[in-house]
Amino acid sequence: MSGWIDHSDNTGFVYTDVYQTIADKGGHTTAVGAYPAGATTSGLYDLAGNCYEWTSSTIIATNGAEAGLDVNAVRGGSWYATSRSCRTTYRGEGRDPSGGYATIGLRVAATAKA
Repeated sequence: MSGWIDHSDNTGFVYTDVYQTIADKGGHTTAVGAYPAGATTSGLYDLAGNCYEWTSSTIIATNGAEAGLDVNAVRGGSWYATSRSCRTTYRGEGRDPSGGYATIGLRVAATAKA
């Protein structure tokens, strides 16, 4: 599957219901606008559920190798997340930006010149 880190050779993950659900739903991020019914009234797409978005806000990490360090918060959930973390109000821990994560991205925004 595109966008999926395949550990199935070692874990048998490919034979689980979780794997099948991910495969059935795409198993990767989608192009912006792939779900037009989810657009806001302002025309913004994919504010939740495609990939977590790194923010400029920092929080103290409580998990993983970054525990105790300031990390950038992530919002919005991803294609590989629970429904709880796909809420736009969810704020989770980002990870070291030097790592590659198939579930974390960023949104580039700018103020339009008049």
